[in-house]
Amino acid sequence: PKIKNYHKEIIVNTAMRLLPELNLKQTENQVKKAITDYLEWQGWTVFAIGNKGGFRGYNKEGKIRYSFAGKKGVLDLFCARKGFFPMWVEVKATGKKPSKEQEDFMRLVNSTPRGIAFWCDSLVRFKSFYSDILNEYGLGDSWKK
Repeated sequence: PKIKNYHKEIIVNTAMRLLPELNLKQTENQVKKAITDYLEWQGWTVFAIGNKGGFRGYNKEGKIRYSFAGKKGVLDLFCARKGFFPMWVEVKATGKKPSKEQEDFMRLVNSTPRGIAFWCDSLVRFKSFYSDILNEYGLGDSWKK
């Protein structure tokens, strides 16, 4: 198990160095998978929030009908780890930005005691925020127990 994690760390660090230089564009699902894999490797439990619309049949005119299941603005990932306060992460495709509702949700979470919410569009950007969280930059004493 140690060797497997060691190789995974080498791959993650290499990808982080090369990604900005290669100017790769990633889909939201690719970014989400990279972040989820990284966090689970770090000991976090990650819950993907399936908060989107879906096909619900056809209307009277024969057009496709979608309905929304959930609340607008709820972020993509909820992450928890023993000894840390949970965090919410909104994942976007490279170059995309969160909606107004998602920004409002992040402000709400961040306004609560020990609330942490942010968005990212790549593993590199995520690791930057994550590093700041682990180093408690701007978080005060409330981040860790």
